[in-house]
Amino acid sequence: MLYSRESAEALDIIACDSQYDVTTRGYAGMGLSNFSNAMPEDVRQSILDRLYGALSAEKEKLPDSVLRTLIHWGEADRVRKVLGQKLRGHPMEIEVLQRIGTRKEAVERLMELYETAPEVTSNIGWTKRWHVEAALMERQDKRGIDILIECLTVNEPWPSSLPKEIAWASFHQSLHNTFDRLATIFDDRFGYQAGGTWAPQLDDAIPKMVEWWKANRQTWSFEEATSTELPELEKGKALTKRQARVLAARLANDAFAKQEFKHANGELVGGIKIAPESFNDVEKKDGRWVLRMVRSRGPEAFVEFDADGLNQKVVVNYALR
Repeated sequence: MLYSRESAEALDIIACDSQYDVTTRGYAGMGLSNFSNAMPEDVRQSILDRLYGALSAEKEKLPDSVLRTLIHWGEADRVRKVLGQKLRGHPMEIEVLQRIGTRKEAVERLMELYETAPEVTSNIGWTKRWHVEAALMERQDKRGIDILIECLTVNEPWPSSLPKEIAWASFHQSLHNTFDRLATIFDDRFGYQAGGTWAPQLDDAIPKMVEWWKANRQTWSFEEATSTELPELEKGKALTKRQARVLAARLANDAFAKQEFKHANGELVGGIKIAPESFNDVEKKDGRWVLRMVRSRGPEAFVEFDADGLNQKVVVNYALR
């Protein structure tokens, strides 16, 4: 649905009207969230006023998707205040804790939820840990990583009524997804090069990752791992892998800005801007950083430079495969 003031106001009315069923109101709430970027501030405020009224009237009974819209629009503290003790154990509690302004209280409650969760060897315990770690990661708390590392140490499927083969397949995929999330954060796959599904080589990669985290936990930081600050280049001063990503993204974006690309139909491609994480192949080879962003379709970038960031070479392209 394309944004218009009328459609946004109609969705708002449905989301806030308890005469509609929960599913319909939930879809309306999601629709409002999808309009976030296109909605002018004056329209958003009038819609928020009606959402505030629904929150005050229904409190914890307000559909989750409508609560999520409020949280997404920066109203987590309001939701927490209105729900009060009813927030504890509510399906939206963790999402609220991700966004409230008081980090200390949020982290303390998240750790309480972790400590009272079922064992990691159960499906419910594993799932609860995933939700908690995501909120801790949002708060840049390393204990979120500890929780995922704990998940990786589980050796066999959780008790299940599923056929054995299906239970193992589901468990293996969960291990793969957990490892993949951590590998993205660490920017290191520890030799595991599988695609989107589990491969047997994961059994060798997990112990390597676990040992690496034990050895590097104290010095590793979210600030460095997620930094977007362009490094100052100095001859002979080697860049870290993250710094190489940041520099390569800047060089590629500068190159994209100087060129025009066209779609297959001849229309010009709009502005291209990539992030440091866009490079899917990063390696240091023969004393030079080599970074590649290859896509089946869309922007591509090939960047290389010396270990200190000097002697740069940049090639960008727009794939039409």
